[in-house]
Amino acid sequence: MNDIKDCQIAYPHQTRPTPLQGTTFRGLAAASTPSIPPRRHWSDLRGRRHDLGIGVRDMAAGLGIGLARLLTMEDGTATDEDKTFYRTWLSRIEGWPGSQRHTQLQRASAGEQFT
Repeated sequence: MNDIKDCQIAYPHQTRPTPLQGTTFRGLAAASTPSIPPRRHWSDLRGRRHDLGIGVRDMAAGLGIGLARLLTMEDGTATDEDKTFYRTWLSRIEGWPGSQRHTQLQRASAGEQFT
């Protein structure tokens, strides 16, 4: 049984720290934040865009909309139709292979719409 010394099994009576204790996640101690909600929830439009590495101006250009309209979508004050439009595009972009995403982002940086 000594061959398995690297394997940690948590039992209620043990006081050994878990592998996550003492580490940090997004600047917070993991031990003090046992359940951090996932950032990429379908309704977190700004977080999803950020996770894709797309700047707000490039996203607005790629979608063919104004910056102010995009910001209302991200802050939740847009119409349901606009938020659905944005969610649909984010899902589409998340599904693109890396090479296609790169090409599309270059187009958006040049002021062109996603295709």
